[in-house]
Amino acid sequence: KVRAPQYSLRSAARYRFLRRRTPAWADHDLLLSLKKLKRVYTVTLGDRYSEDHIVPLRHPLVCGLHCPDNIELMLEVDNLAKSNLWWPDMPEQQARLF
Repeated sequence: KVRAPQYSLRSAARYRFLRRRTPAWADHDLLLSLKKLKRVYTVTLGDRYSEDHIVPLRHPLVCGLHCPDNIELMLEVDNLAKSNLWWPDMPEQQARLF
């Protein structure tokens, strides 16, 4: 009997969360290519890269989608500093709340 790989509850929850925020029209091949490119950048350039959602997926005022148009590759340290508190068209009043 072959057992399925065991994932932590946290990674399983993250997977379900991303699936709910991925629209049906999203280019899944391009999403996979971005994930592979992230690995190539990390290995080749020596710094850890991550997929940044330009419009955050979790925020009280906005809800971005998990699609190629909303993803950019950036250094992981910069992405963690940005967190989900900033997006390009963010109102100035919102910036003062944080």
